[in-house]
Amino acid sequence: MHENKNWKSFIRETFFEGDNPSVARFEIFILIIILLSILAAIIETIPGISTKYYDEFYNLEWLFTIIFTIEYLLRVITAKKSLKFIFSWQGLIDLIATLPLYVRLMFSGKEFISLIRLLRVARIFSRLGRFTKSMKKSKYFLKNMESHLGTHEHIIKYFKRTRLKYLIPYTIGISLFILSLIEIVSQIISESFGFEGNWVKIAGYIIFLLSITILIIYEIKIIYRRFAITNHRVIMNEGILHENFKSTTYHYITDTDLFQTLIDKILNTGLVRITTTGSETENLNLKKIRNPIEIKKIIQDNIVSTHKK
Repeated sequence: MHENKNWKSFIRETFFEGDNPSVARFEIFILIIILLSILAAIIETIPGISTKYYDEFYNLEWLFTIIFTIEYLLRVITAKKSLKFIFSWQGLIDLIATLPLYVRLMFSGKEFISLIRLLRVARIFSRLGRFTKSMKKSKYFLKNMESHLGTHEHIIKYFKRTRLKYLIPYTIGISLFILSLIEIVSQIISESFGFEGNWVKIAGYIIFLLSITILIIYEIKIIYRRFAITNHRVIMNEGILHENFKSTTYHYITDTDLFQTLIDKILNTGLVRITTTGSETENLNLKKIRNPIEIKKIIQDNIVSTHKK
C-alpha cells in the first residue's frame, strides 16, 4: 500500500501538481497535442482531403485519443480525491475530450460527432486555465533560485513579467477566441456543422486555433523569464525546457535607469535597466515588470547598503 501511494505521488508531482519543471513541460506538451488535434480536424474538413487521406486522419484520431485517455486515467488514479476530480469542470472536460473516436465507432451522424469534437475544443480553454493556475501555484522556479543562493544570501523580492504589458495581444487573442467560438457554436445550433466547401466556416476554425496559439505564446512569455532581488545581487532566470541564470552583484552596478511610456504609467509597468561594470558582469534589463519604481528603489537601497559596508 505504501509503495502504491509513493508511485501515485511520484506521477502526480512529476506531471500534474509538483513544484518542478516537468509539470510545465507536460502541460505544454498536452497543449501542443490539443492544437495538433484541432488542426487535423480543420484540415480534414477541406473538400477532398478527408476522402483521400481517410486512413491517415483516422490513425491520427486514434493517436490523439490514446494520449488523452492515458492522461485522463493517470489523473484519476493519482488524484488525491479521485471522485472530486472526475466530477469537477476540468475532469468532465478531460473525459469528454477522449470520447470523439469512441463515439465515432458506435454511432454515425456528422453533427453528433462534431458536437463532441467541439467539447474537445473547449478543453483547450480549460487546459489553458489549468496551465496558468498550475504555474501560478508552482513554487519550483522560486525554490530553484533559492538553491543557487550563497550561504548568507536570501531573496528580498521575487517577481515575473506582468500580463498588463501584453494587454493588446491578450485582448486580440481573447476577442478572436470569443468571436470564432460563437461562429462554431452557431454552426451546431443551426445543424450545419458539416461544412465541406464552405471556406468561411473553415476560416472560423483557423481563427479559433490562431487565438488559442496567441494566448499560449504569451502565457509562456510570462513565465519564461523570472527575476529575484537578494541582499547580495540581482538575478534573472530564463527558460522552461532549459534554464539560464544571469546575475550581477551590487558592487558592479553603476546605475539603474527606469523607462516608462504613457501606457506604462497608467498600468504601473515598465523597464528597469541595470548598468554594470567589470569584464565578468553583464547588464540586466528587467522588462515588462509591475511596480518598476518600487523595484528600482529596492535595488538602489541595496547598492547604498553594500557600498557602506
